Amino acid sequence: MLHANSNPDSLAPGLREAGWALDKDQPIASLMSMQQRKSLELGGALIQTMLGIFAGLALILAAVGLYGLVAYSVGQRSQEIGIRKTLGLGKRTCSD
Repeated sequence: MLHANSNPDSLAPGLREAGWALDKDQPIASLMSMQQRKSLELGGALIQTMLGIFAGLALILAAVGLYGLVAYSVGQRSQEIGIRKTLGLGKRTCSD
């Protein structure tokens, strides 16, 4: 990290040369200002927040879908359930 009062882009060539003078095999991946670095971090946080929201929505949709499936299944068997209660029969012994 380097604190500079001038334009950080104008310092990039000198910083690269100084880094290579210390170690020629050490790559310098990127040079960026703190403002650019902060915007990258905020972008990552925004993506994580959006992914969390979409995951929550997916969970809610899955729960509503399962509820609908069970409600439909019970609705289809409501007449059979009523007859079984009336006759005093227990649970079904064979699977259909």
